[in-house]
Amino acid sequence: VDSLIEMPKNISIRAKDLQKHLLLFAKAMAAL
Repeated sequence: VDSLIEMPKNISIRAKDLQKHLLLFAKAMAAL
């Protein structure tokens, strides 16, 4: 039961990290 609760948290945290990386990547590309 705990793993079912923890998984969505981990996924949402990873999604936020991915968003940050994509944003930084987009800014880097725009700078070029």
